[in-house]
Amino acid sequence: MKRKYLLGFLLILSMIFFIIPTKAYEDTEYLIFGSEYYGFVDYGVEMNERDNLTWSFETRLEEFEVLVKIGNEDISEGLEFDSGVWIAPRTDTFWIIFINYDLLLQRDGYIDVYFEVNVEPEPEPDGDTNGEVIGIDLIPLITIISLATVIPLIIITKRKKQNKSNN
Repeated sequence: MKRKYLLGFLLILSMIFFIIPTKAYEDTEYLIFGSEYYGFVDYGVEMNERDNLTWSFETRLEEFEVLVKIGNEDISEGLEFDSGVWIAPRTDTFWIIFINYDLLLQRDGYIDVYFEVNVEPEPEPDGDTNGEVIGIDLIPLITIISLATVIPLIIITKRKKQNKSNN
């Protein structure tokens, strides 16, 4: 009976550490130059004041230039791929818009879009690892070590009990 509780506890522990929900959004759209309907894609993103929006895009097939706007602010213009972080000035729903802006060559193509709210920033390479050892997060490492220790102990104690009952 104790073994069932221990296995259940270890299962819940591993789920907590390995299944982390994200608020990421990925999409691929085909953008035609010069069309009012197909020349852009937009996404409504609910954000609180001081939330960060990590965004990126990359064009495929025929590479074309893109204009990225959040609200009324142009955050990227004339690039075929780009990324960045934008901080919300207030609590609101903001529209992130990707527009086919290839004025010179008027090319069409696919755009891969990614954005996520409140992503933890990557640690700076100044030696501060924030709980990481050579790029390995300590929580999964501790969980694996715990499992590798507890499971053999359970097997050994079970075998000892079986040996005593057989004698």
